[in-house]
Amino acid sequence: MAEGVGAILTQGKIRIPLMRYHQTFLNQGDAMLGEHHDLVHEFPEFRDQIHALKVSNSHFARLFDEYHQLDRQIRRIEQQVETASDEYAETLKRHRLQLKDELYRMLRQAVA
Repeated sequence: MAEGVGAILTQGKIRIPLMRYHQTFLNQGDAMLGEHHDLVHEFPEFRDQIHALKVSNSHFARLFDEYHQLDRQIRRIEQQVETASDEYAETLKRHRLQLKDELYRMLRQAVA
């Protein structure tokens, strides 16, 4: 990526000044900093089931740990503690969503 005040970033077919791109990205990131994606915040109605499955189901416990490790990594990227390309960050977010879907399915089955 080019550096400097006059650098241009191509985003699809739209060309925007790099400084404006970074400011837009930072503003979007600031809004996401306060979001909690841990499972208890995402599914408070399943608090007891989450605890029970972590203790009794090793597959759930492994996915739970993987989900939270991934969530911490994404938060560090959003808080700019770590750097990552937008593509890599989006890949992590998609994987987190897949894990959340699987964990939610397991929680629903536990209640049924």
